[in-house]
Amino acid sequence: TVLPLLYPMTAVAVSLIFHVADSYVRERLEKRHLEQIFGKYVSRQVVSNILKEGETALKLGGQKKDIAVLFVDIRGFTPLSESLPPEKVVEILNQYLELTTSAVFANEGTVDKFIGDATMAIYNAPVDLDDYVCRAVKTGLDMVEGAKKLEQNLGQITEKKVGFGIGINCGEAVIGNIGTSRRMDYTAIGNTVNTAARLESQAKAGEVLVSEEVYERVKERFVFAYLGERRLKGIAEEAKIYRVEGVK
Repeated sequence: TVLPLLYPMTAVAVSLIFHVADSYVRERLEKRHLEQIFGKYVSRQVVSNILKEGETALKLGGQKKDIAVLFVDIRGFTPLSESLPPEKVVEILNQYLELTTSAVFANEGTVDKFIGDATMAIYNAPVDLDDYVCRAVKTGLDMVEGAKKLEQNLGQITEKKVGFGIGINCGEAVIGNIGTSRRMDYTAIGNTVNTAARLESQAKAGEVLVSEEVYERVKERFVFAYLGERRLKGIAEEAKIYRVEGVK
């Protein structure tokens, strides 16, 4: 007896092809969705690494990790906001935040959060990053350089002067989901983060200030000016502070 196997075998093959194609399309759409979400916070290279490594790349739930932390704030923004219409203030603020975000992404860092007119960025989280302290310092210099061009454009709108004050620190911090079951942020906490914020508060417009730990790690690659020891708010001991002058 000769059974007509061609049609059922063809049907099975076609069904299998459609199933594989459907799975592939669904996977691509899911990856694209994740890229759109993570792409607002991290660089494209980091997103690719997250998608490649899956859950092992994120390790959510809290862990201690050595990272670099950068804080940047707009100096002179308060008097500027008082002298312009609200819609113009928001337009200018968005331009500066776009600059800070682009500089962080260009150096493969992660934008942790916006705090008013300030930006917090971390390096070496959520995924491992080589040479992350150097990347953080390079980001600060890129921001200062980019702010000069924005200031020229701003000169056509107002005589008020604005610029970036930047603080950078590195060391161990706790990385993970911080918050409640209803609202969580993937962020870093600890003394390393606090010191970076305090350094930023000491920086004048156009200054990139770093801690002694950052200086020791990258002193062969950048030019620094030693500013002496200063008392930082909330920090018990006086801290040695360095200003980044440029790349060697």
